[in-house]
Amino acid sequence: MPVSFVASIHSQAGIDQKMLRFCYDRLHSLMMTLEITDTDEFMHIQTICDFATLIGTYTRGFSIIIEPYDDRMPDIRDPVIQLSCHDASLAIRPVFDRFETVVITSGTLSPIDLYPRLLNFNPVISRSFTMSLTRDCICPMVLTRGRYELVPRELHISKSTVL
Repeated sequence: MPVSFVASIHSQAGIDQKMLRFCYDRLHSLMMTLEITDTDEFMHIQTICDFATLIGTYTRGFSIIIEPYDDRMPDIRDPVIQLSCHDASLAIRPVFDRFETVVITSGTLSPIDLYPRLLNFNPVISRSFTMSLTRDCICPMVLTRGRYELVPRELHISKSTVL
């Protein structure tokens, strides 16, 4: 949990949640003040600041995963830290905050009230349309060497051809 991770950082380094929350803004402000235009050189510190800002901002809906090594090479120490979001409503909230109207469409959404529950919003309008397909969308074909022992690319097959 980010809460215990932040508490650990606070006890070991004296950095609290508020400091972490503004890490991205402070780095951005520093880079603007120093008039740094080639930001590619600072990609790694930007990634760390993004990570710090996220764990300082959200106390729920995230997990921190720390892997000390790659399972494929357990003898080589190669630690990886990941922030995993388990709440889709946290990811979509900036979209709802920024835009007055948001349209969500899905060809496979079932039941229709699934997105509002997952994304934690109240839709103004929700409509379901019945769909009919005028043609077959998927026509699988299995190709092997047939009785003529020809490679499929050498054989022209039309709809009326029976092999």
